[in-house]
Amino acid sequence: MNKYYTLLIKHEVNNSWSAEFGDEEKEVVKWELGAWLYDGVKKKDTKIICTNDTQKAIDTYVNNLNKRN
Repeated sequence: MNKYYTLLIKHEVNNSWSAEFGDEEKEVVKWELGAWLYDGVKKKDTKIICTNDTQKAIDTYVNNLNKRN
């Protein structure tokens, strides 16, 4: 399995995290994060996670994060 980086955004409307963008290169995800910050998303409402490259791994991470809210 390859490392995969995913940008998560916490949405104020429902106070939950969702995966918004992903790539095998962390620098690409950081670039995308910059666009979100430029659009007004607060840094505290963002995370870059690293999982394997399966959708199940990403979904599991996000679901577990949302259970803590």
